[in-house]
Amino acid sequence: MEANRHGLRFRFLNRLVWTAPIVAVALLSSSCVSSPDQDGGDEQPSESEPGQSSNSPSDEEGATASSSTSSTQYGEHLQIDVHSLVRKDERTVLLNFSMRNMGANEDIPIPPPPKEGSAPDLQTFALLDGTNSSKHFPLIHQDGTCYCSSWTQTHASSGEDVSAWIAFPAPPQDVQSMTLISAITPPLLDLPITKDDRSSEQIPSGDLKDPAIWEIRSFTDDLEGDSSREETDESVSISLSTDVLFDTGKSELDETANESVAQVAQEIEDSSDSTIDIDGHTDNTGSEAINDPLSEDRAAAVKTALKEAMETSDVKFTTAGHGSSEPIATNDTEEGRTKNRRVTITFEK
Repeated sequence: MEANRHGLRFRFLNRLVWTAPIVAVALLSSSCVSSPDQDGGDEQPSESEPGQSSNSPSDEEGATASSSTSSTQYGEHLQIDVHSLVRKDERTVLLNFSMRNMGANEDIPIPPPPKEGSAPDLQTFALLDGTNSSKHFPLIHQDGTCYCSSWTQTHASSGEDVSAWIAFPAPPQDVQSMTLISAITPPLLDLPITKDDRSSEQIPSGDLKDPAIWEIRSFTDDLEGDSSREETDESVSISLSTDVLFDTGKSELDETANESVAQVAQEIEDSSDSTIDIDGHTDNTGSEAINDPLSEDRAAAVKTALKEAMETSDVKFTTAGHGSSEPIATNDTEEGRTKNRRVTITFEK
């Protein structure tokens, strides 16, 4: 059950129906994919050592896919162009892309290269293998640097194009395309995987950490952010926002929580599981001396409410409080902190 919980933190359906906060129709219409060039569009830059910059030939290539909208986090004028996705060997694919400031007058921030220390689900870039329902995160060297070109810019000026490449764990050989997820734009769908046998310069030399590949099935999130639901083939994980369950700093359920708890109780009774895990989480506001017991008490309060709402008594509950140690979003914004304040109920189908 623990492995399932840590493999559940995804915000995309298998076929990329993104249910929050952007509706699926808007998402699918906001990224465009065109056919790759047939005459050399998969040329790759040479690898640079971690910490050095690397220039990509992306300016000379046609884009395989380009975004047409951008997130407010990095500015509405930041565009991603994907120039190729190349299978270097059985273990590695290289994403060759550029980030461009399409604005007329201002500098805008761009994300830094991936690095160790960012929770995998908070990494800025990832690839989805829709065929096998898996999410692939950037490869990381043993020293914590990414296996990528290490761009140093923090901002892009008007019209500037910052070229880069990132290495990811490869999907199985029969997978012909993947989808790019980024914090910058909506997903870029069905990027074709090409083959490059010309050089082994960019094949990793064995100093990489274990690849991070997570199973995905589905994620749904209501528009208000009051709850979310994550599923695999075996289990369901439902997160309820503590903002709608409890008053600030309190662990007594308020009256508005009853309906949410009753819905979860009914689903548990309809499942085949007899052991239910309940985990409390907080944001990083305040000290852990406060957050740890608060998260424990809130998990216990939800357990009591679920037991009272269920007709069957043949169910075992386990509760745990994690304080702020397991965030699912950044604690640097109020929106992120709101997502981190949650109680999660996990059970098998």
